[in-house]
Amino acid sequence: MAEFDRKDWDLDFRAELYKQEFFGSAGWAASARKPLIGRWTGSTTAELKYLHELKELERSAHLGEIIREQQAPVMIAFWYDRLEIGPTSHPLTAELLHASIYLGGAVALCFKDSFNRVRPSVLAPDLSPPIPVPGAPSYPGGHAAQMYLMARTLAHLGPEKHDEIMSIAKNVAVNRERAGVNYPSDTEAGQELADRIFAILTSECEMFQSMLEKARQTG
Repeated sequence: MAEFDRKDWDLDFRAELYKQEFFGSAGWAASARKPLIGRWTGSTTAELKYLHELKELERSAHLGEIIREQQAPVMIAFWYDRLEIGPTSHPLTAELLHASIYLGGAVALCFKDSFNRVRPSVLAPDLSPPIPVPGAPSYPGGHAAQMYLMARTLAHLGPEKHDEIMSIAKNVAVNRERAGVNYPSDTEAGQELADRIFAILTSECEMFQSMLEKARQTG
């Protein structure tokens, strides 16, 4: 009987298989008793003041990036451009990037639902975000979780580029603050969440571990 060729899989569909593996892990099950991240601390008023400063001092210089970085395919393509890789030259790495961005987003949404934090521009309309305000709660930062999870994966594959990779992830995450759609504590929580997701993936998820090792060897 003829079988579907592995190379013909749509990477977005392949990403769903990694979600299934992660959400079936013991680490995820344990998060029901001990969540992977806690509630934000500190002053929301102070954070709003900081976001107003970012708006005045940094938004205009990053406006093009803020607009481009709204969608997952663009965020993945950003890595392709900056690291000179792609689904043809590095098919396994590309698969892991798709797995990471969609898993990071899915896990972040679970916690957004739990914490239910209002977006900054609701409390401070004069932040005037230059992009549509996302239709989900603010905490933790979804872009931060997605970018840092992809960054953890890429840094594992190319540790010599660790600092460059993390710098790229940080800029995208902070752009959400510059846009006025996330608080700094959202970004911090998104990064923390990515670290803990990656720890579960690399200790409990055999498919992810296997693909990570193959990508390290062949791309």
